[in-house]
Amino acid sequence: MKQEIGRRRKNLLLPTCAIALALVLSVLSFAYYQRELRATLLQKTEEEMARYTHQSGAMVSGLVEDYFAQLDAVALFCAGNADRDNDNIVELLRRQNSRDENCRLGLSDLSGTLYTGTGVPVDISGRDFFQRAAGGERVLSQVHGSCLDGRSCVVLAIPIYEGEQVAGVAYAEYAVTHFTELLGSAQFAGLGATMVIQPDGAMISGYAGTERYETFYDAISQMDFRGADTLASLRERVGAGESGLFTYYRGGKARYLYFEPAGVGDWTVLSLVLAESVERQFSSINGRSVALMGINLLLYSVVLLCIWLIWRKNQAVLRANRCDGLTGIYNRGGVRAAVEPMLARVPEGGRVHACLFIDVDDFKGVNDRLGHQVGDRVLVQLASLLQRTFRQSDVVGRYGGDEFLVWMRDAPSPQLVEHRAQQLCESVAACEDFPTSISVGVALWPQDGSGYDELLHAADQALYTAKGAGKNRVAFSQNLGESG
Repeated sequence: MKQEIGRRRKNLLLPTCAIALALVLSVLSFAYYQRELRATLLQKTEEEMARYTHQSGAMVSGLVEDYFAQLDAVALFCAGNADRDNDNIVELLRRQNSRDENCRLGLSDLSGTLYTGTGVPVDISGRDFFQRAAGGERVLSQVHGSCLDGRSCVVLAIPIYEGEQVAGVAYAEYAVTHFTELLGSAQFAGLGATMVIQPDGAMISGYAGTERYETFYDAISQMDFRGADTLASLRERVGAGESGLFTYYRGGKARYLYFEPAGVGDWTVLSLVLAESVERQFSSINGRSVALMGINLLLYSVVLLCIWLIWRKNQAVLRANRCDGLTGIYNRGGVRAAVEPMLARVPEGGRVHACLFIDVDDFKGVNDRLGHQVGDRVLVQLASLLQRTFRQSDVVGRYGGDEFLVWMRDAPSPQLVEHRAQQLCESVAACEDFPTSISVGVALWPQDGSGYDELLHAADQALYTAKGAGKNRVAFSQNLGESG
């Protein structure tokens, strides 16, 4: 009996030890999993904050580039019109300034008198941005009070040239609330905020509550700073153009701040996330470890889903920034982003990459005779024809104005490139409702260059050749073929 009892005890001891060991290992594994999950989540949060901050910076940079492009168009329109009371100029300014309260356009002569098409001219001769623009610079100002109504704004100012001489200054001011509204539509799903500041802390965009403070540094000056993360170190790192994660505390709760240069002047993008937004996914381990693990995994998945949704939304914003608003095809920046990776790969089997630079002949005459609405329809129609004529693997975009680009990927031969270009010219000529013709300049990789700008320049020169030869024709940079 004792032997049987001993044998049974031995028989029970092995599974008991196994179960106990499994339980201990489960507890240890769960504790390790919790620790690693917390570390991983914090790391992922930092990575996502960095990615999101970079995307927000790219969005701000793209917006400012667009604003400069719009101001360039105004300056070009006004070039040669020394009289700022010109009816067309006054109407342009009046319409813009009455349509968009966030943006005010103006033109200044060299004496510093600013005309806006409405109201009384304003003297801006003492303003730094005017003096720099009058000296030939393209200026993005610091945040300051508006010359027109005193609200906080940033100013874009560029010189207006007549010949090679500066004849005036084109001016555009954007309310800082405009940038706040734009970035406010892409926050961290309620978990935090995004803002843009200058090195001195002046806020180009903020979030609820910061409007009470003159600078961002004033807004966080009463927070608790620990270790190397001090307010002075944050100022220093932002001023030095660094990127990184910064932690501060309020009421004993940590807050994470990721900062990165915006790519616009000396602006910096900040993303702020409350630490409890991350930590709430963790709870102390109790006896129901499996259920707790499931809850933690669910919360982790929810946070990742939120981050992914924000990422997808910002991807959509970036895609929109890379597309032409009128035609729906790539804009200039979108074409470059799509083509540069293509040029990094060498075609095989004697194939070539080709750049086609396309210009609508006498497009100004179309606008003058038929109106700008017809001109816009012509551009949309040509964009649609380009998409139908070329392959899905080719890159089609609008370079600007009436100029378009097609980059053919891995074309079998220069002859096929010429055939497609000539086919395009013939298709345009055959369109009864297309009121003009097109000219095409072609450059080939590697004959005419291997870099994006080099090939684009060669195609542009070929386009000038086609124009000079009578328009409505195709010209190759290396005279591989020409037809009309």
